[in-house]
This record gives sequence, structure tokens and C-alpha cells, in this order.
Amino acid sequence: MRTAKAVRIVIVFPGDVGEERAAAKQVIGGLQPTAAEMGFSLEVRDWEDVPAGFCPDGVQTRIDQDLRIAECDILVAIFWRRYGTVDAGGESRTVHEIRQAIGARLNGNELPDIKIYFSARPSVPATSEEAKQHARVLEFKEELHRDSRDLTRDFSDTAEFRERLHGDLFRFLFDRFRPYASSDPHLPSCHTTSFPRVVRTEGYAEQLGDIWVTVSWGSAARARKLLLKLRLTINTNITNRAGGDGFLDVGLFARQSNELLALATRNISLPIITTENMIEFGPVQLDGAEVYDLRISGVRGDAEFLPPLIGVGFGVGGALTVSAVEAGAETPLLTEWVTLGITTWRSGFTFHQDADNGRRFEVRFTQGYPGAFKTTSDESAGSVAAAESGTVFCVTITDLPEGAELLATVRDVPWGLRAPAKPTPAKAIAVRTDWNGRSFGDQPTVEGDEWPGDVAMVKVEGRLAAWELRSPMGWARRHLVFGLTIQGNVSAPQLAAIRFYGGLGPFFGGSYTPNPRFGVNLPVPRFTPALLVDDHDPA
Repeated sequence: MRTAKAVRIVIVFPGDVGEERAAAKQVIGGLQPTAAEMGFSLEVRDWEDVPAGFCPDGVQTRIDQDLRIAECDILVAIFWRRYGTVDAGGESRTVHEIRQAIGARLNGNELPDIKIYFSARPSVPATSEEAKQHARVLEFKEELHRDSRDLTRDFSDTAEFRERLHGDLFRFLFDRFRPYASSDPHLPSCHTTSFPRVVRTEGYAEQLGDIWVTVSWGSAARARKLLLKLRLTINTNITNRAGGDGFLDVGLFARQSNELLALATRNISLPIITTENMIEFGPVQLDGAEVYDLRISGVRGDAEFLPPLIGVGFGVGGALTVSAVEAGAETPLLTEWVTLGITTWRSGFTFHQDADNGRRFEVRFTQGYPGAFKTTSDESAGSVAAAESGTVFCVTITDLPEGAELLATVRDVPWGLRAPAKPTPAKAIAVRTDWNGRSFGDQPTVEGDEWPGDVAMVKVEGRLAAWELRSPMGWARRHLVFGLTIQGNVSAPQLAAIRFYGGLGPFFGGSYTPNPRFGVNLPVPRFTPALLVDDHDPA
């Protein structure tokens, strides 16, 4: 491993991914505090940073001399539709730069680490030249796959690109540059164990697993009366509630007595995600026991767009750093990677448009594993503070025409736009929320449009429909279905342009006062695009 105070990151791209290029620089800027904790800085460059000037061997030679790709630590490449400017060799400048990095690795170098991202945003070529450019992109991607190198990642939009890049860079930096564990006999020794939970990948505030930390104090360490500070950085947003004093409802407990030693505080802000991914505890004073067991419990995270974790599929992971504090100075004792949440299957969100009435839609949420949909008590299990609701099923739409209104069923309904064979108790009911997803009680029923089976409908405010689970879901019933109707003067093309997005709560609010330092309790939820389906499978 090369040692350096600056980790060099080079970004290469054609000319149609300017938004992603800017997002990549924001992600890297957001990781600077994490890098500083590990004792280095991040240096990022791309071809737009190369100073203007004459080079007799051509523009690309000047770019190569400035970027020195074979000597960088990380190469990030981004593609969408454009293959890029093709030089005399028949390949684009972007591909030429990627091959420089691959060549360095094939020559036996450990670096650069190579990350190639392909946008899956839909597009229709306007010219034959655009079609040719996109075809070359797909050919290059297929070539990389044939070589069986784990170099590529797909993303659907800029938000997902940010999340994937952040997770990939975070794990690389931790694996290669993390501090070593202290072996000083005058300092305590530590080791960690994590117990990950299964998480729902549409979940916005998923309960993550506990972390146990064992601290062993030798006689020399106990004599120093040290304080301990623990810092957890994860690869996604932390979505716990924040109090007006800046503390989160995440606890550090003494494992045997279950005594609450400290609440977590938010520490470092990532401006590109608008919420924090790092929390810290302490400094805390422990007694003079030879072995002390600690437990971090109650962490919640946004499980959308999770990066892959080695050996567990997709999941939530991060770095736990334990430091000794003496006279205001911190000495790192240990930094360990911990896995907190895993998932290998998306819980599923689909919708269906009524062929006979194009203004009527069904949205269906599917459990990915037994117990994925939870009542309030189940959502509260393991939390430092009780959840304020059961699982909340949220649907928002885009491109709703001006003057149109959205109605939602007051409860779950049978799949297939049909009346139930016999009355059944509601599993979930409509609730009133603000745009942050915070509940303000049950939705009032309204007169007017009714769903098959005489199910009443309510007017949706703010284009965010929400239903809360009120009674337990067994595994025999894997789906919950809700109905939506659009009223008003809406044309067929306008109906075709409407898009549905879904996500799972809970979305916290009410119990904790917003902190001006961090803005609102939680940012506006991000949702997963729905998949249009034609089946009416009631299973």
C-alpha cells in the first residue's frame, strides 16, 4: 500500500454527465472530514482542471501528463449516452484514460482502484450520431463485463449516483487507510462485534443492528483515568430523531446493567445528502473494571441505494473508531468495519393502471421477508425512543397537471380492482402527513369517488399519499394494495406522463424539537420509482 498524506482521485467522463461530475466533486468534498479523521486529505482532478497551453503531441498528451492516471489512487469514470471524442487510435479520450488505469493494474500495481459508473436514465437519440455514440458506450460496457472485472456500477439518477459513489469511496478509504489498533500497554485495548439486521431497501428510517464494544483495561491504563470517545460513520444517511439540544435517540449502554451512558450527537454534515452520516458518543468516564462491555443501540439509516458489501449482498456498514481522551487530546485505540444492516431483495413497489378507467391506479407494496411490515410496537423494538407509528407506506407522484386532484383509498384494498368477496378488517389506514412524511393523524373521509367495494376515498394534500399499518401482517399475506384516482381535466398524454414513487417510513416528528443547526428533523423523503405491471396476481 502506498503511503501518502493526499489520496489522488481522478474523474474521467464525456461531455454529457456534467451534473454527475459536479455531484462526484461534492461527494469527495463531503468525505474530506472522514479522511481527516484517518490522517490524510483527498485531492480530486479531471480534464477540466488541466491548465490551457500548447502541446505539440496533442491535447490528450497534455491531459495525460497532468492527470498521471497510472499514479493516482482512485479513478472514477462516468458514462451516459456519449462515448466521447474519438482520437486517431479509434477510441474516445475517456476510454483511453480508463485503459491507462487498467494497464497499471495489469502490470502488477495495487492502484489505482477503478470505479466505472453507467447511467441507466432513459433517453431517445435525436440524431444518428447520438445513436452511434450510445452504441459505442454499450459496446465498451459489454467488453468490461466479458473480462469479468468488477469495475462497473449502474445508477438511475444523480441521487443514486451520489449514494453509490459515496459508499464505494468510503469503503475503499477505510480498507486501505484506516488507523491501526493501539498496542500501548498504557492504553485500553478494544474489540467490536456487530449484529446486523435485515433491512427493507425502500425503508427511510430502518432500525440497524447493535454494536458491542469490549474495552480491556490493564493496570497501567486504569491508573491514567482515561475518558473514551466512540465515533460511528456509516455509508448512508443517519435518520434518527434529533432533539433541540442536538442529541439523537441513539444510545451507548453498559452491556451488563443496561445503564444509558450517553446519547449520540450529530458530528459531521455531508451537504450533498443534507443529513449526517457520522455520530459520536462521549467522552464518557468508565469505572475501573478490568473489562467493560458497551453497546451502541438504536441507530436508524436510510436504506435506499445501498452499495454492495463484501460477502453480504447490499447493506449498511461503516467504521467505528474508539479513542482515549486525556487532557483534551484524542488517541485512537481502534478503528473497525462493522456491518449493521443487510438485504438481498427489494421489498417491491409496483402499480397498475385500470384499462377501463385510465384515471384509476393500484399501488402494491410487497414484503421482502417475514415481518417486513411492522406495527408501532414492532417498529419500536430496539429503539432508544418509541416509534410514533407503524410502517408507513408512502406514494408520491410527479407531473400531475395543474388543477388535477389526487384521491386515495382510506384503507388497503384487494388487488385487481375488484370488490372483496367478504368484508375484511383494514390492515392499514390513510393518515394525514406533511411533505416530510410526518403524521398528523387519520385522514378524514370525503364524499365522491369510491373504490370498488364501496371503499371511501380521501383527497391527498401535497401529492403525498400515506397509509399506516395498524394490525399485524402474517407471512401468508405478502402484499398490501391501495387505490389512487385522479380527478379533473386531464388528457390521455398527461396521464401517461405521470410517474409514481414509493417508500417506507416511519418518518419521525412531533416528539422532538427541530434543531436550527441541522434544519428540520428529517429531510424530505426520497422515493423509489414504481414498476408498471399488467398482472392481477392476488397472491
